[in-house]
Amino acid sequence: MIFLISLFFALTKPLSVSDTEQIKRQTNSSCVTELEDSLAIQYIDLQANPLLYSEVKKYIKEQQDSSQLFKNGFGYITIGGIKLVRNGKPIEVSTLKEHEKDIEVEFLIGLSSFYPTQSMGKPLYYSFVESRLVLIYDQSVKWIHQNSYSKASVSKLKDLVKQTLMPVFDPDFEFKGFNGETVILTPERREQMSQEQILEMAAATLSKLKIVVEYFDGSISYRYVKLGKVR
Repeated sequence: MIFLISLFFALTKPLSVSDTEQIKRQTNSSCVTELEDSLAIQYIDLQANPLLYSEVKKYIKEQQDSSQLFKNGFGYITIGGIKLVRNGKPIEVSTLKEHEKDIEVEFLIGLSSFYPTQSMGKPLYYSFVESRLVLIYDQSVKWIHQNSYSKASVSKLKDLVKQTLMPVFDPDFEFKGFNGETVILTPERREQMSQEQILEMAAATLSKLKIVVEYFDGSISYRYVKLGKVR
């Protein structure tokens, strides 16, 4: 089976100075981590984990074939809920050795157009696969956390996501609501709204999720979670 315990540690591998400088140039931004930050978003190279990287590549191809909006560059990929399980149930780290022959790796992979807000859960990592933004949620960070997400990280995250949602500023863009209805903003309504309010309207426009499970023998199964129709 490919990468079990290393699945977790590959995500938190520290960056060298040269890596950090390269990321700054690629993302045209300064480092967002400050000494006083309790939660800060960090760049990782997803290729460090072949399982996640290959599944994201397959998912990007799959969604580009099924969603014209995503094919045109709208939206981004999410990864979350990474965990080791046995027969579908979480296992204690202390028992990994005795169950190493039947451990499974499970995670969620999704398509999103959600514009982040401070009150919602935040990813701790981001990456790029085939030029598409990938946000990675750490399983230890809850939706409501006792520590604040740093201002610098909020700003960084919003900037990353905004770059994937720019089509919402097209006067003819069709938003999709949570109940499935489509909405086109009138010029008058757009003038009354801030950019962030317009971006927040895109939350349900692209929304799709599936569960990926890799078994000990290397085989992989998929299960889709019904969240609505992707257009």
